[in-house]
Amino acid sequence: MNDDAQRGIGRELDRLSVLSQDDNGMISREDGRLLKLLAETRGARSAIEIGCGVGFSTLHLACGLLRTGGRLAGWEGVETKARDCREAVARAGLGGVVTVRQEDFLDAELAPDQRYDLVFLDAMKTDTLLYFDRLMPLLETGGLIIAHDALGGENVKMRDYLDMLKGHPCLDTVFVSSEYRVGAQAHRGGAGMAVSRKTSPELDDVKSWGRRRAAAEIAARREPGTAARMRHWPELEYVDDYGGRGVLLVVPPAPSKDELLLLCRALLETRPRDASVNIHVYDEPDAAANRDNFHYPAGEYFDHLVAQIFRHPRLDRDEIRYFPEGVTLLLEKPETDPVSPSARYGRSPHASPAAGAAA
Repeated sequence: MNDDAQRGIGRELDRLSVLSQDDNGMISREDGRLLKLLAETRGARSAIEIGCGVGFSTLHLACGLLRTGGRLAGWEGVETKARDCREAVARAGLGGVVTVRQEDFLDAELAPDQRYDLVFLDAMKTDTLLYFDRLMPLLETGGLIIAHDALGGENVKMRDYLDMLKGHPCLDTVFVSSEYRVGAQAHRGGAGMAVSRKTSPELDDVKSWGRRRAAAEIAARREPGTAARMRHWPELEYVDDYGGRGVLLVVPPAPSKDELLLLCRALLETRPRDASVNIHVYDEPDAAANRDNFHYPAGEYFDHLVAQIFRHPRLDRDEIRYFPEGVTLLLEKPETDPVSPSARYGRSPHASPAAGAAA
């Protein structure tokens, strides 16, 4: 990279760095430097970015690819951000390295023979595992797949992706945070990234990693008016990228299959038919509390993740995944919304009255 090119890129990065990270989908400058370093050290020749934002991460990746002779294909679903990203790329003089498409990546048509050696995921956190399902077969062995926000507040929406990393035998993963100390006490924590290296193509034919532990499909009928008797309480509630309410739910140890499935059906019936739903059910509070602790034994964690209720706008059927038997119940989506769409949960025996109040 000559001096003029470096100065042009530096000016554009300086301009972008004064924008709000939260409002514009920008990574931190430290995370950007790491992306550049990873692209260079991997010797990446063909990279893909899902969720370019206004171009801050795109420029850092492109800087690394300038040194390797590689190219970057970027996707951004928001029209204004895609436009801003293209303009930033042009001002930085990187038009020959970067192509930006304004499109939801899950709608994109990819060439079946296309291969990538670096993937960066920073779009809809709720859909991170769906992006992975599309891209893992296209990633070269030895290639890198990097997911942003793996350690920050947004990671609650990435539960399925982070759980996949715990059990994928063809990935080596390390978590990196741009945290550093200022003086003796203060510190700054970054959103963090999960950096994974593909070690083998052996499981590229797995179509849905979210359902891998419940791969057997069973068509099931809806049972309106289902009433659940099993005690249950929320460990955590959040709003996903589609505006749906996600929940990490805890039930008493070793629940019976019939009672647990009855609970799952009852909870599903409380949700609006067009809303996204992602409810993870644990039968051990310690496992739920250690969901982000990658030193916690994976086998023990998955032993206590007993069920998942999953509804996605892209799917025409609801899913209840019952992990102890490795099965997924497939249910047609309801034709109408429930009369009272708000879910109600019990109170955790470990929570204060305010913390355990029904949502």
